[in-house]
Amino acid sequence: MVDKIVDTFELNIGRLQNLLKIYKAIGGSNPGRTNNAQTELLRAMVVLTHSTLEDFLRSLETWRLPNQNPKNLKDIWLKDQFRLNKFSFQELVEHKSIKVEVLLNESIKYTLDHRSYNQPENITKAIENCGLIITEEIKELFPSLKLLMDRRHHIVHQADKNNKTGRGQHKFLSLSVKQVKIWIDTVDSLANSVIKQV
Repeated sequence: MVDKIVDTFELNIGRLQNLLKIYKAIGGSNPGRTNNAQTELLRAMVVLTHSTLEDFLRSLETWRLPNQNPKNLKDIWLKDQFRLNKFSFQELVEHKSIKVEVLLNESIKYTLDHRSYNQPENITKAIENCGLIITEEIKELFPSLKLLMDRRHHIVHQADKNNKTGRGQHKFLSLSVKQVKIWIDTVDSLANSVIKQV
């Protein structure tokens, strides 16, 4: 399973590298302020970078959670029961033909398919739920990951508009390819640091 997780992660990093090549091909490496099309591509890269992080964490938890301390399952919902993590036999009877192990795995997958990782605390919880350690190397990545998560949130929920007005202000926030590359490298470093532990 770890090989599949790593392969998918590397595929997603490759997709980001392809977008960086496209950015360069449309003149994004030229001096001066980027044009709208170039900046929109950078915004798309921010969203895909965050998605790459989320997919990695979700896959890791799906794989590792079934064999971890049962207390790590307290926030897992019953399969097909949105946010239901306390249930009775009334809800359980719908799944009577399924083996407990299968129901557990499907419930974990169902829950994680609805989970977001929007704060460093979410990353910490995911890694620790997998029985892994938040090393100093990982902790050092959190400030950059927080900036990535905040910017992705601003892009997705506010269309990256600039709330400041006045002279020298543009309608949308600026974004540099240098910053996007830092975020891609940070996500890559996090995944490598975690994978070293499994």
